[in-house]
Amino acid sequence: MRIGAEPPESAPEPRRLEYVVERESVIRPDQITDDLRDVAWFKPGFTLVELQIRACAADAADCENESWEDLQVYLRQQGNAWRVVHWRAPGDPDAAVQIPEALR
Repeated sequence: MRIGAEPPESAPEPRRLEYVVERESVIRPDQITDDLRDVAWFKPGFTLVELQIRACAADAADCENESWEDLQVYLRQQGNAWRVVHWRAPGDPDAAVQIPEALR
């Protein structure tokens, strides 16, 4: 019997990732504006980490020929661990990376 399911995509090739943490900030209650009130990943106590990241072939000595891209990661602390609540990077289909107005 055949089920008609597509074979899974092969795993992507390993890559070398380089990153630089540019800024980290904890979201405060006074930064929650009306336009951010219903955003699930922008809550008081969450931590925003802003990074620059670039990638190249896994066997490269470094990624100096690649351009840096912005990455934002929203984290929530749970006990002794951190949980990624949301991340935003260039090319994400729903929105471009942007610093919320409340943090400018």
